[in-house]
Amino acid sequence: MLSAALDNGISSIDTARVYGNSEEVLGRFFSQYEGNLPYITTKIPDVTAFEPVQIEREIIRSAETSLEKLGLKKVDNLMLHAAKNLIAYGDRIVPVMESLVNEG
Repeated sequence: MLSAALDNGISSIDTARVYGNSEEVLGRFFSQYEGNLPYITTKIPDVTAFEPVQIEREIIRSAETSLEKLGLKKVDNLMLHAAKNLIAYGDRIVPVMESLVNEG
C-alpha cells in the first residue's frame, strides 16, 4: 500500500514513536523501497516531563532512536510532540533542536 501511495504522488509521511510501531514499519518499508523517499516528518515525545537538566539528553536520544527505527541518517522535519511547557523550557529545547538541524 505504501509503494502504491508513493508511486502515485504521495510526497510526505508524518510519523512519531507515540503512534505505536509506525517508525519500525516505515523503516522496514524504506529499506526495501526502490523509489524516491518522501518528505519525512517525525516527532520527539514531550520532553518537558523530564527534569530540566535531562531535556537536552532526552531530545538527542529520542532523535537518534527515531532515525534508527526509520533506518535513515536524517529526516526532513523533526518536531516536538505536544510540548506543554515549551516556553518555560525554551532556553533548553531551542539550542539542542538548532544543533540537530545544523548536524543534518
